[in-house]
Amino acid sequence: MQKITVVGTTCIDIIKWTNSKHKFKSFGGIIYLITALSGLFKQDGIIYPVTKIERKYYKNYLRFLKNYPNIKLDYIYDEPGKTNIVTLIYDEKNKHRCEKSFLGSTPIKFTQIKPVINFSDIMVITYISGYDISLSVLEKLRNNYKGIIYGDIHSFILTRCKRGIRRYKNIKNYEQWIKNFDILQGNEIEWQILLKNKFPKLKIVDTPILAKIKYFKTIAKYVLSVGVNKIIMTMGEDGVIGAEKVKNKITFYNIPGRKVKNINDTTGCGDTLTAGVIWGLLTKNNFKSGLEAGNYLASIKVKKLGFFTSQEIYKKLLSNIRKY
Repeated sequence: MQKITVVGTTCIDIIKWTNSKHKFKSFGGIIYLITALSGLFKQDGIIYPVTKIERKYYKNYLRFLKNYPNIKLDYIYDEPGKTNIVTLIYDEKNKHRCEKSFLGSTPIKFTQIKPVINFSDIMVITYISGYDISLSVLEKLRNNYKGIIYGDIHSFILTRCKRGIRRYKNIKNYEQWIKNFDILQGNEIEWQILLKNKFPKLKIVDTPILAKIKYFKTIAKYVLSVGVNKIIMTMGEDGVIGAEKVKNKITFYNIPGRKVKNINDTTGCGDTLTAGVIWGLLTKNNFKSGLEAGNYLASIKVKKLGFFTSQEIYKKLLSNIRKY
């Protein structure tokens, strides 16, 4: 039985469309990852979220998660601050998404993570707020946990907000952060922003796929030299690229994007891909299989508004990814 811990912020998502008065409100943040993992590991895995949520949402959140029997609720804490509210506005005409974040959550403490250290097979740190855990907590976790630490840099490269708008920030001590991870994931923008001090001329976004692959190899060689074992770059419709270092040999994987019609909601696609990668690593001990499975799951997620139910993944998706 696999035991998977996910550390990160829970928020409230409000999704709107410029051509409609309709809006969709739901729990957000790590919910996309833990629900996807719940479905993929329904018969052979337990998911342990380490997160916090404001008192007024707390009981409803626990009640909702009881629909996923293999998600354990022991380490979901009552948030002393305010739960983050994230508004996502889709402009379908221009194929653009605007995000506004109103932040109030507090960072997760090491004492709140410590109880899961001794039994977790893999620990996922996903930066939803961007300040989910501090560097000192991350370093303490690395020193006390000998298993796999998987990180998604996500909002790590964003400032706290002013009137709901977040901007990219310059992280000078990024190497101190990334060396604590075994696996690191980010999209093309996130990697470009995170490493702009190291590679100031690197322009990944809006370049042809062959150029993206070339730039990724430059990034991967550096990140893997710092101590990370596996690196992932998601590229939306262009797919996903990965690299892993085994016995000082680096192997690259390019998983092409899948053609998707009727894109509905891109929120949580990266988290869904993460779930597929973890599935491949833990069930097949194969990084490439995980990238392929995650790429497939993300292509299905963009068609769906919100996150998957446990039954949707277990009945409709798990049978299809077993081929990877």
